[in-house]
Amino acid sequence: MLSTVAAVFAAVRTAAAAEETQQIRGALARAAELIAKEPSASLLPALALRPSTPDPAIIGAHAAIVAAAMARDIEVSERTVAEIVESTLLVPLGRYWLARKSGLDLDVFRALPEPSEARVPALSAGARLCADQVSQTIAVTAFEAGWLARSTALGPLYAGRREALPRSYLVATARAFAEGCSTTEVGARVSAHEVLKGLSGDAVYASWVSVLARVVGQFPVGSAVVLEDGSWAVVAGPPAYQPERPPVRRVTDDKGRALSPPPLWDLGKDASLPKVTHALEPGLCRFNVARAIFPHSAPPGPSAG
Repeated sequence: MLSTVAAVFAAVRTAAAAEETQQIRGALARAAELIAKEPSASLLPALALRPSTPDPAIIGAHAAIVAAAMARDIEVSERTVAEIVESTLLVPLGRYWLARKSGLDLDVFRALPEPSEARVPALSAGARLCADQVSQTIAVTAFEAGWLARSTALGPLYAGRREALPRSYLVATARAFAEGCSTTEVGARVSAHEVLKGLSGDAVYASWVSVLARVVGQFPVGSAVVLEDGSWAVVAGPPAYQPERPPVRRVTDDKGRALSPPPLWDLGKDASLPKVTHALEPGLCRFNVARAIFPHSAPPGPSAG
């Protein structure tokens, strides 16, 4: 799984840095194919790979993995899953182009000037706009999802005369979740559980949050949580049945002593094991979440501290 995730990160970075439309399409198609051919359950643990500073490639890959899982949850065809994944990866590309043209370092400045941000949805969609119907659908979905994310600043999509495609809301929700889970400033970290709750109160995303919660869990993969016995753990996958009983990697015992390597407990398969009570406050989470989930592997990309 980690090799697939690393290949996805590489393809997304290639698309972000590319100047030629054909190169962008090839890189996006490669990333979409890698995600679409893997079962979502095997890719969702990659959400734990959260770098100490925001990495647009990792955020983009996380959003695409979540979008694929949401699409499968509503039982669309695998062809549609691939299209949705490609749209999700396409959404931020316009920001990269505009940043390069203006000499703006997005590692330093998280947002473009407002007039430039308004151009992002159309520029992103333009990279995939071709004569065939599939390309048009992918491009329109990316455009609509990009606009929905900026609707507070840009106003209603199509001036309120037409509704967005359902899949555009799905893509926008997946992107919002991935972006919300990324570190926004030095020393700041928001738990995935808090991001999920926040999206439920936003009119743009509210209708899709139930689908999102089903696929990532009430306590999403990568969440640091507290168990009933007082021990700490990291959610290692979505729950099969009860939301408070996902598979976890237990990182401390009930006395607070570190466990190395952290044992895997599938709380849904053994009722005698303590269930999750609440998310650990982000400020208390001073261990490497990714290393807890992948104790025997080197996670791809930057350090996910």
